[in-house]
Amino acid sequence: MRELMADVLDDRVFAAFHDDPPEFVVGDNLSWLDKIIRGVRGTWSDKVHDLLTEQIAENYRFVIGFHACRPISLDDYRRNGLRVCDPNELNRIAREIFGDTAEVNAAIESLATGEGPSGYSYTEHNSGSIYFGLSVEELVQSCGQYLLLWERIHSLHRGVPETGRRTAQTRPSNSD
Repeated sequence: MRELMADVLDDRVFAAFHDDPPEFVVGDNLSWLDKIIRGVRGTWSDKVHDLLTEQIAENYRFVIGFHACRPISLDDYRRNGLRVCDPNELNRIAREIFGDTAEVNAAIESLATGEGPSGYSYTEHNSGSIYFGLSVEELVQSCGQYLLLWERIHSLHRGVPETGRRTAQTRPSNSD
């Protein structure tokens, strides 16, 4: 990334980041980096996300991406492929799994209004998006709950029925 964005991400930007790192550094919302660039340069009208997207498209013919989620069935992927985030559908599924209770509805509302530690609305931020990582290691380290831990978390979570929805557990074969 630094090489692709060398004209924007210079030593001054890295020094400003080091001297006063933001509370949240996330890859799918680069507003923290826009703020640092604006502070260093005085003005910054472009969004770093858009510029990075342009640089990748200009310098690479293709990108390999890795995606993780919690499918109920692999047949759903075969029929529908990867679907963009639909918060209303996720809310429906959450109520189906955890119950349509005041606690569940309060958690959903908190995510929608951005009252959590991130400070932004999950609904607005993720609606219509698909998350993917550029390295499988990052996906496992940062999103392992989708890949490795869901069944254990699901069965230990208080209030979740033992017969809750099961995550498809399979590995792709070499013949697929």
